[in-house]
Amino acid sequence: MSFIFAIKFYIKKYFFPLFLLSWISLVGGNYFVRYTTYYLVLKAKEILLFIMVVFFIWAMGKKILKRISLHTVSFLENNIFALGLGLGFWGYCIFFLGILGGLYSELVLGLFIVSSVFCFKEIRQIISEIKSVIICKKFSFSPWTAILIFAFILSFFASLGPVISTDALRYHLSIPNLYFLNHKIFILPNNFFSNFPALFDMLYLFTFFLKSSGLARMFHCLAGVLTALSIYSLGKKYFNFRTGILAALIFFTTPFVLLLSSVAFIDLGVAFFFFLSFYALFIYDEKKKINYLVVSAVFAGLSVSTKYSGGLFVLIAGILYFFKRYTIDKVKFSFAFRELIIFFGITLIVVSPWLLRNLFCVKNPVYPFFSGNNDLYMKILSSAGININKLNWFWLPLVVPWHITLYVSHFENWRAGMVYLAFLPFLFFLKGVDRKIKYLIIYCVLVYLIWVYGIQNVRFLLPVFPLLGIIIAYLIFKIINIVENSRSSCRVLIFFSKQFNFFIKGILSFIFVWNILHFLVRSPYLLPQLYLFWGRISRVDYLRVEIPFYEMFQYINRNLSPSAKILFLGHYHDGGYLKRNYLYSSEFEKPLLFSLIDSSNNIEELLNKLKTYKITHLLFDPKKLDRVSFKNFSLNSLGDKKEIFDDFFDKNLENIYQKNNILLYRVKYGK
Repeated sequence: MSFIFAIKFYIKKYFFPLFLLSWISLVGGNYFVRYTTYYLVLKAKEILLFIMVVFFIWAMGKKILKRISLHTVSFLENNIFALGLGLGFWGYCIFFLGILGGLYSELVLGLFIVSSVFCFKEIRQIISEIKSVIICKKFSFSPWTAILIFAFILSFFASLGPVISTDALRYHLSIPNLYFLNHKIFILPNNFFSNFPALFDMLYLFTFFLKSSGLARMFHCLAGVLTALSIYSLGKKYFNFRTGILAALIFFTTPFVLLLSSVAFIDLGVAFFFFLSFYALFIYDEKKKINYLVVSAVFAGLSVSTKYSGGLFVLIAGILYFFKRYTIDKVKFSFAFRELIIFFGITLIVVSPWLLRNLFCVKNPVYPFFSGNNDLYMKILSSAGININKLNWFWLPLVVPWHITLYVSHFENWRAGMVYLAFLPFLFFLKGVDRKIKYLIIYCVLVYLIWVYGIQNVRFLLPVFPLLGIIIAYLIFKIINIVENSRSSCRVLIFFSKQFNFFIKGILSFIFVWNILHFLVRSPYLLPQLYLFWGRISRVDYLRVEIPFYEMFQYINRNLSPSAKILFLGHYHDGGYLKRNYLYSSEFEKPLLFSLIDSSNNIEELLNKLKTYKITHLLFDPKKLDRVSFKNFSLNSLGDKKEIFDDFFDKNLENIYQKNNILLYRVKYGK
C-alpha cells in the first residue's frame, strides 16, 4: 500500500504538472506554428542574438573607458559613452580584418568571442550596475517617460522585419555583402559608394557572419534610442529632469527620426557619435580634464568615419569652441590653439584609415569629392531640396523651415514635424538665456546657413536635431516660468498663468502622440510586420511583393555555381540578398560594361576584360536603362562602340532565366 501511495504522491506532485506543461507546450507550439509560422520564433532568436551582441560590445566599451581613466558619476552617462566606444571599436575591428583579407567566419566570430572573454569582468560589472539601478529604483518616471518608452518599443518592433528599403539594399547592405562574399574590403570599379567611409556599415557587415542581415535595422534603431538617451542625460545633467526628458521626446518623436529608426541607414549613427562628441566637449569645458577632450575628438572621428557629412559638423564645432575659449574664457591663444590641434588631430587619426585607403587606391583621400564625379553627385543630392534659383537668396533661410514642416514633398517626404517651427521663433523674445543654450543656438544657426545654401537634404541636417531638442525644451520651460511668475491684477490673466503649464504640456503631449500615431499608420514597415508575425504572409512572399528582383535572386542562389560572378547592368543593383559574387556600378556613374566597351576595340578585347573580372553572368533590365540614361549614360553614349555592345548581346550572351522583365544571361566566351 505504501508503494502505491508513493506512486500516487509522485504522480500528483511531479508527473501531472510536467504532463500538463508538456501538453500546453505541445498545443501552444502547434498553434503558433499554425498561425504565426516559424517567423515569430525566428525573430525571438534574432532579438536574443542582438541583445547578446550589444551586451558584449557594451563590455568592450567599458574596458576602453577604464583604459583611458574616464570616470563619470552618472550610470546612464557612463554606459552611453561605453556603448559608443564599443560600437566604434568593433566597427574598426571588422574594417581592419577586411583590409587584411580576413573576413572569414572563423576569424571574425573567433575575434568576437575572444574579445568578449577578455571583457568578462566588465560584463559582471554591467550586470551588477543594472541590478543596482533596478533594486534602488534610481530612475525618474513621468507620463512623458511612458510616451518615450512606447516610441522606443514601437520603433524597435518596426525594425524587426526583413530589409526592404531602397538605399539600404543598394548601398548599406549590398556593399558589405560583397565584402562578405569576397572575404575582404576593396574598392568597386565605377561605384564611388565603396569609397565612402562606412564605419556603421561595418556593423552591418558583421550581421552577415551572424547569418542574420536583418540585425542591421536593429543596430540603426539602437543608435536612435541611444541618441535620445544621450539627450536626456545631458539635459538632466546641465538643466533638470524635465528638460532632459522633453528634449529626448522632441528628438525621437520627430517623424523622420521615427522612420529612420526602422531602416538600415547610417544617419542615426552619425547623429549618435556626433552628439556624444558634443556631450564630452561640454564636460571638458566644465571640468577641464584632457580625457574628455580626447574622447570628444574620438567620437568626432567616429562620426566622420560613418559619413563624410559628419566632417562639416565636427569642423564647425571645433572652430566655434576655439573662439569661445579665446574670446570669452580669455585663455591664451597658444593654449586654445593647442586644444584645437588636439581635437582635430585625434579626429583625423580616427578617420584616417578610410582616407588612407582612398589615397592608396584612387589617389584622392576624399573621393568622389574634388574629382570628376563630384559635380554630378552634388547635383543629384541637391535635387532633394528647394530650387534656390526660384527663391531670393536673402529670404531662403526664413522660407525653408516653413517648407520642411508643410511641404515635405520638396524634401523626399522626410517630415520634421511642427514642434521646431512652432516654438523656435520665440527664442528672439527671451532674455537671460543660459550661456550653454546660446552656444547651441549659435552652432545650429551656422550649420543651418551652410546647409540651406548647400544641399537641402533633411537627413544631412539630422545631427543638429538633438541640439534643437535641448534648445526647445529649455525654451518651453523658460516661457512657462516667465508666465507663471508674472504678476497681474486681472483675474483672467491670473487664471491663464496658472493653467499655462498644463496647457503647453497638453499640446506637446498631443503632438508627440500624433507623431507616433502618424508613424504607426503611415510607416511602410509596421503593418507588414503584423502580417508576418501572425502568419498571414510568409517571409518569402513578403519579399517577393516588396522587392521585384527577389525571385531572380532566389533563382541565382539556388541554381548558379558558387564560383559564379554576375555583372549588373541597369537599375537593379541591389545585391543585399544575393549569395553569389557580383559587381555593380552606382547609378550616378557609367556602367562598368559600358566602360569596358569604351576601352575595347573589338569583341575579343571586351571578352578578355570580362575574363579578368571573372564575370560569368550578366543581369540586365532593359527598361531600367532609362534611369541610367537620365545620368547621360544611355546606349547612345557608346557612339561607334555600340556595335561591340550589339555583337556581345547577339553572339556571347545566352538567356537562361527571365522574371519581372529582368533578364539573366550566361556569358559565352567560346573556345
